[in-house]
Amino acid sequence: MMMSVKFPFFIFLFLFSWPSWPLSLDWSGWSRVEGYYQYSPDHHYYGSYHLVLQPNIHVVDGLNITGRLDLNTLGKSPFSPSAVDRQTGFVFIYGENSNPRDLEFHPLFLSLSQIYMDYQSEFFKIRLGRAPYHFGMGLTYFASEDPFQHWISVHNQVALYLEHPQFYIQPAILNQKDGSFVGLAQAGFLNEGWKLSALYQHDFKKNSFLEAFGQYGQNNWEVQGSASYAFQEQSNMLIALEALIQVPTKIPFQLEIHTGGAFGELSFHPNYDVALLFWNRRMSPLESKETETNPFQMAEGQIHSGVYFSPRLLFSFLDDRFKIRPLLLLARDLEAKKWNYELNLEGMYQLEESLFLSLQGGALYIDSKLKVALLAQAAVSF
Repeated sequence: MMMSVKFPFFIFLFLFSWPSWPLSLDWSGWSRVEGYYQYSPDHHYYGSYHLVLQPNIHVVDGLNITGRLDLNTLGKSPFSPSAVDRQTGFVFIYGENSNPRDLEFHPLFLSLSQIYMDYQSEFFKIRLGRAPYHFGMGLTYFASEDPFQHWISVHNQVALYLEHPQFYIQPAILNQKDGSFVGLAQAGFLNEGWKLSALYQHDFKKNSFLEAFGQYGQNNWEVQGSASYAFQEQSNMLIALEALIQVPTKIPFQLEIHTGGAFGELSFHPNYDVALLFWNRRMSPLESKETETNPFQMAEGQIHSGVYFSPRLLFSFLDDRFKIRPLLLLARDLEAKKWNYELNLEGMYQLEESLFLSLQGGALYIDSKLKVALLAQAAVSF
């Protein structure tokens, strides 16, 4: 906790100790409202609103200060805590069996979730502060700016980025939420049509891991894959492969095939979605002493101890403003040794340049039971 306070303090001290610098301030951000309903066979539902403001201060050429403010409440969240930063915002209703649970009134405020400094020169880039971190397909570190996403990897960090026209290297040190430090060494080769990268993490308290990412594409198709291996006594590995094929027809559509698996104790980042319900938003009561204040798990699921195969189609209409994506998931739980099946249908519509609507429905057959869910989202960026 002390380090998370020191990072913003030193950055602001460094910034305002030079009052003669010509500063310029730009703002961006987004807002999202969503509602979720699940029948499994009990009824679970919630509604939430989130607001993000992202100021960017341009100090001098090459030097920028970036921040992020997230809407939060001063009280406890109705959902179970997580080691990964959740973009949930203000939960205004949640409940079970069609009975809304009482929400204690707590003041709303904007918390400073990110604050970091970037210095860019002709040959290198330095990042210092509390900032997002992303690698490859997002199996372990995920930092998407998509307002529909719920999770993001944010760490206190010092990172150096060196890039050549055909390769790059990026060493970094991250301070995690439990107070431990990890050292990262990232490197990659870049060429026309393909990319190959590797990430080695050395944990000073736990076991280390190595992750590799590859991407190759042509005009109408692209293949990317990633594999992560932990250096432990038992086998611990994550594997993911995605193939995207554009099919030129009167109604343009894209064939997507997602497959992979988690073996051992490793699990995917919770933002790496393969379906609406399975390994994702299966809300269930928590068996703990905090059941009264944290009654549900929401979007806590991560792909672990299982393999999956998920073909899907993406149809585009109205100059890509309206998209429909049907999805089929076949998943094998390696611990329970059972097959699970899910069918999803998602519709996305861009109403204006910065206004987006999304509606998803899913049916999951698991443990000889049928679970169904509906997720409605609207987001605006500015």
